[in-house]
Amino acid sequence: MSSTLGVERVRMLAERLPLVTYTLRFDPSGPPLHVSAQLEPLFGYAPADCMADDAFWTSRIAEDDRPRVLAALARLRETHEQMCVEYRVTASDERAVWVRDVAVVAVGGDGGLAVHRHPGDDTREEPTEPQPPAGRRRSGFAASPDA
Repeated sequence: MSSTLGVERVRMLAERLPLVTYTLRFDPSGPPLHVSAQLEPLFGYAPADCMADDAFWTSRIAEDDRPRVLAALARLRETHEQMCVEYRVTASDERAVWVRDVAVVAVGGDGGLAVHRHPGDDTREEPTEPQPPAGRRRSGFAASPDA
């Protein structure tokens, strides 16, 4: 199988998973470099809207959770150690959706650093952060297949 075919298969699989994939600049300024199409069915927002505004996603994180998420991202950028944080996001229909956001720092093809986010396994560790109420659905994030 050609490598192009393999990459296309991975992309198709990633696009069918119930999670959002995205890549951020290592420098926290500016909008995301990539946001997958799953953002719309899971949260009701168009990826283009998220990519057009560097504060789009942050502004939808629950106010009580926002300082913890921003601190975790700052720590990730400082230490380059994996980040794992759970928080609530307000979807376009105003429902609160719990997200488990796992991120890593990666070196891109151009040698520059980027932040890639991907889902974590909820069953492997004891939660240390607020948990979603029973019956509340979680969504996840994942690294871009283009990254």
